[in-house]
Amino acid sequence: MSLKRSFNLIFALLTGAAVWLGALSLPAEAASPTEAAGRPAVLPEFRDIASHWAKAEITALLRKNYIDGYRDETTGQLDFKPDQPITRAEFVRYLVKAKELPLSGSTESDLTDIGKNKEDLAYIMTAVDYGLVNGYPDHTFRPDSTISRAEIAAILERSEMLKSGKETAFRDVPAGYWAKDAISAVREAKLFDGYEDGTFRPDQKMTRAEAVAVIYRLFSREQPDTSG
Repeated sequence: MSLKRSFNLIFALLTGAAVWLGALSLPAEAASPTEAAGRPAVLPEFRDIASHWAKAEITALLRKNYIDGYRDETTGQLDFKPDQPITRAEFVRYLVKAKELPLSGSTESDLTDIGKNKEDLAYIMTAVDYGLVNGYPDHTFRPDSTISRAEIAAILERSEMLKSGKETAFRDVPAGYWAKDAISAVREAKLFDGYEDGTFRPDQKMTRAEAVAVIYRLFSREQPDTSG
């Protein structure tokens, strides 16, 4: 056998071995990027809202990633706890997300009690920067405290720059009540209303479901009309 033929034979053998080894290294059933991208995403669900009156609103905002819930460490499942009072930090977080406001990068504030939760800090500072919320005279925000119907009305009045064109008469909202104009404004905007007995119950704590229903109406109100 000539030297040239020997060289060609060795080269062929080496090339074939490389191809064979390369084939072995490929995963047998690897999904292509197109196939992987085509699979529907598994969306989270709350296990405690199946028969709740606000299921549609809660689900809609969850799909938009505007709200969150509580994960059961034992089962790994998500609860929303719809009838639990919403905290000030939770409401601000949901509102800022629903309005899709750019998050503030500021970390300095006169509020002395908002630095414990770094995620909440960004949302609270954003709401403060946009003039949506204020703290208390003692320089606290009280993020874990519950929030009343009147307080949410005041936040939405500022958030949406609402104006009341007429006075709304609720028998438990006296003429000098601090949030009277805000309550009239949110009612006119159809964000939320009073009760059948003619009361507004301004100091009543708002539940997580009630707050989400209000934000859902706000979100729906801000969507562009694509009909026609």
